[in-house]
Amino acid sequence: MLFNIYYINTFKMYEIKMMINNKMKIAEQQEKQKQEEEKIGAEAEAGAKVGKIFNLKAKAQVGNVTNDTRKFVENFDIKSTKSTMLREVIEKCNSFNNIEKKALEEGMLVKVDSIKVELTNAEEIMGVKVINNKTISMVYEGIDIGKVFDAAVKDYAYIFKATNQKNEKILFKIPVTFENEFESMYSVNDILIGKIGIIGIYKGLVERDAIKNMIDILGGSQNNKEVVSEDIEIVNSDEMEKCDDNKKDNLYHYIDIIAIIQELHIDDGKVK
Repeated sequence: MLFNIYYINTFKMYEIKMMINNKMKIAEQQEKQKQEEEKIGAEAEAGAKVGKIFNLKAKAQVGNVTNDTRKFVENFDIKSTKSTMLREVIEKCNSFNNIEKKALEEGMLVKVDSIKVELTNAEEIMGVKVINNKTISMVYEGIDIGKVFDAAVKDYAYIFKATNQKNEKILFKIPVTFENEFESMYSVNDILIGKIGIIGIYKGLVERDAIKNMIDILGGSQNNKEVVSEDIEIVNSDEMEKCDDNKKDNLYHYIDIIAIIQELHIDDGKVK
């Protein structure tokens, strides 16, 4: 399978790949078998016994064949890139679109194909990036507001939602790092165009409002005049059946993202 990478969590991918197979191919050499050369040499020697004239021709032929054979000896340097390591992880993934709900387990490696995603916190992202580009120096009641915002911004994430082919709702997030967030100079807007595939770890069913950024939590605490402890409740498949329709509408399959990709369809260089 060929694919283009939009985003990849290199640390997660590398650790999982090492658990699957901790051997990395660094070089490979392809050579002609010696048996073929020996066979050619034996046939040439038999022909040489016919006479001196034929003997000279046979030696010349042997030399030519040997030289030609050596030309086909090639060396290959196999590089371990992000794509080659990610491919090994993908091979161990379960197809989320094909698996039954009851078979889903927390911690399962999954791959979700052909989904169109929506960024749920676009306005907040714009505000966070503005804050990140400015130095806030303010102290209120002994609290350095600038440092509070700095810590909150570092914890911020893009929160995406999507629906797959079976109308199952999916939720995932990726951290905002402000530089080199995506591969190959892509931006978050590129992920929103067309359909993508995601690879990750299945975490169960969660309510949409349970996935919040630090700024959202601080805002809620300020409104309530108290510190709120945020616990994300995971709902299993049995509990899902008991939920009323309103709660079901707000439940999403949460996936801890390893990579976001776009599958490539290439016809082996043939132009149609």
